[in-house]
Amino acid sequence: MPKPLKNSSPSNPVTRSDPRRSSYSGWSPDALYQSDGYRVLIRFGSSLGKSGQADAAHSHFQKLAESTVRRFGADHPAALTIRLHLAQWRGHAGDAAGAAAAFEELLADRLRNLGPDHPDTLTTRGTLAAMRGEAGDEAGAVEAYAQLLVARPQLLGDQHSHTLTAWGSLAHWQGEAGDPAGAAEAFADLLNHMIQIFGEDHPHLQIVRHNLAYGRGKKDGDTAVGLSTDC
Repeated sequence: MPKPLKNSSPSNPVTRSDPRRSSYSGWSPDALYQSDGYRVLIRFGSSLGKSGQADAAHSHFQKLAESTVRRFGADHPAALTIRLHLAQWRGHAGDAAGAAAAFEELLADRLRNLGPDHPDTLTTRGTLAAMRGEAGDEAGAVEAYAQLLVARPQLLGDQHSHTLTAWGSLAHWQGEAGDPAGAAEAFADLLNHMIQIFGEDHPHLQIVRHNLAYGRGKKDGDTAVGLSTDC
């Protein structure tokens, strides 16, 4: 399961001294009113974050969200998308608790506007579950992923990559929540399920086998093998 990006090193003068210097401040709100113009600004903000400037990306999306909500309202599709990115980069910038709270609000709005079965609603639920864990609420992450693992197979099937990712994430957070036996059992069930789908030699199985070994080792008090977060 992917982890939120860590904040950039304090030695990075752009990120730590004044993140606004890295954010392109020359865009006009009128760009949002053009067809899909906001997507260009989303890509720009994401590029900032992926280059290691999480604080600058958060600042960029904060400005973009304020402009979009002011013009279109908080429930507009563009506003919902930008609010998702804002919450993500808030977490990446080090405020996991604040990001989790923002995802809670976004999820409520998406449930109201899109319903529980919309792909964007499911994506928000998954990201919220991960952010709860990152904020220190491992039990909350387990509960959220368990609920998501009921919804995703019903809507996407039990072989879909999003279903398998939720399964692996549930196992991961079970271990983090102090249930290594439950984590090992979940990873074992996931491995057997993926073997039936992909066969014995699929590259993705290496990650699950590694995590299963870690879960069993942690259950037995041996943590020499590190957990991979790619599943």
